[in-house]
Amino acid sequence: MMNFYTNFNIPQIYGTVTGRASQTANSAVQQNTTPLINIGPSKDVFQRGTTPVQVQNAPQIQQIAPISNVWDNKRIQAIYDKTYETVMAQNPITRELNIEKPALNFNADKDEKESTIATYRGGYNDIIIQAGEFFAGDLYLCKMTDNSGELVNVQVFEQERADEYIKKHPEFKMTREKLTDSEKELFISSIVAHELRHCIQSHLVLSTEDCADKYKAKFADLKETIETLISMEKDLAALRGEAYVPSENDKDLEKLNYGLNYRPKKVFDKNTAFKYSIVPSDNRYWHIKDHFYTVSGSKKTEGSKESYYTDPLEIDAYNYEREFVVTESKKYPNGTLRKEIVDGLFLSASLNVFDDNVLFIRK
Repeated sequence: MMNFYTNFNIPQIYGTVTGRASQTANSAVQQNTTPLINIGPSKDVFQRGTTPVQVQNAPQIQQIAPISNVWDNKRIQAIYDKTYETVMAQNPITRELNIEKPALNFNADKDEKESTIATYRGGYNDIIIQAGEFFAGDLYLCKMTDNSGELVNVQVFEQERADEYIKKHPEFKMTREKLTDSEKELFISSIVAHELRHCIQSHLVLSTEDCADKYKAKFADLKETIETLISMEKDLAALRGEAYVPSENDKDLEKLNYGLNYRPKKVFDKNTAFKYSIVPSDNRYWHIKDHFYTVSGSKKTEGSKESYYTDPLEIDAYNYEREFVVTESKKYPNGTLRKEIVDGLFLSASLNVFDDNVLFIRK
């Protein structure tokens, strides 16, 4: 994983969640007189109850892509395109952000074992998707329990990764449920929604007073690093007597112009607060400067797994991911999604939401 200023990742294999970590922020976060944004829809989009969602009452609409055994890049792109429209609609603040739709790029190295499924890169404004066999093959909702039967982890794996996980954790018992095409589609869409929430976060920071210039300075530092790498590659080619062939670094250098040259549609006050949940009754807000920029930036430099899961940006993205599962599952035709799978996807994201002790702004 790189730092806050470039990448936001979804780990493919999570560690066991054993507790909630505390979070601190400066005194400005506790103010009540702050500009509030992304207030959301006028009515509650969730059904209240003891379970996350009642799939049986889903509206009758078509799926994103037709039922098929082919899971190629074209199909993933179609899911992404539809998900992008939904995420932008669910987050009304995007109308005040100068967002260019992030490019969807597939990792070309099919043999590379990535630690992440998807990555949003802030300065480049693209989403890297793991290529190879992960989406192409069968996927399973895996639930891990300890010796006492207590649930310790829920995750979607392909067969090989599921086998690897249980070998590393023989103390756990795993149950596996193969995803149908519709369930697999919802899972992929929720991952993309997570990354698009990071896209919104990045654009908020780029549009906020006392944040944007400092954020861009990190992009400038990254540009210098990439230029140095390109120079070394050119020197090496010259030593070999070969013509220089542009690499991924050249492509990244060009993409980085997006962040370096970004111009906000609207400049937000440095005390602006961003709504945490799309549920109207939830009164919690993030402080863009103190949470998204200051606290998150310091945590990313720590580089530990704990800092990742207690990072405001990740808490926010995982929370949005689970809410997205709820809202989108209702749109599928009756009988196409199993309730236990939808609940499992919801729980999988929820296990990564460490928001108990966050000092939110409450309005």
